[in-house]
Amino acid sequence: MRFDGNEFPDVEAPSGWEWENNWRVDVGWQSVGEEGWIYSTTFSSLVEGEWGREDEKGFMVRRRRWTRSRRVNDTKEQERAKSILDAKWQEKEFLDKLVRMKQEGFSFSILDFNKI
Repeated sequence: MRFDGNEFPDVEAPSGWEWENNWRVDVGWQSVGEEGWIYSTTFSSLVEGEWGREDEKGFMVRRRRWTRSRRVNDTKEQERAKSILDAKWQEKEFLDKLVRMKQEGFSFSILDFNKI
């Protein structure tokens, strides 16, 4: 059975968001074959990461990942999303700075503020 991305149930986008495109096969994840499939001996092996490409012997099951993108279309939701992204970016910059400092020879200790 083949799907073209238009056969999925029509799910409404969350409030303040809209879909940018239809469902499509994600061929950029893992090391998938040309049509996005990964193969394994059992479904539980697929979940556990024990999979390969279609040309290997003994594979009995397969799966592939479908994705679609959404975008903010509401000013209030846009501000909320931006504040979350800003906080995540600041956290990443802070962690990157700690890594650089550690590489330069700085050492760090964890403080237990409950004991102060």
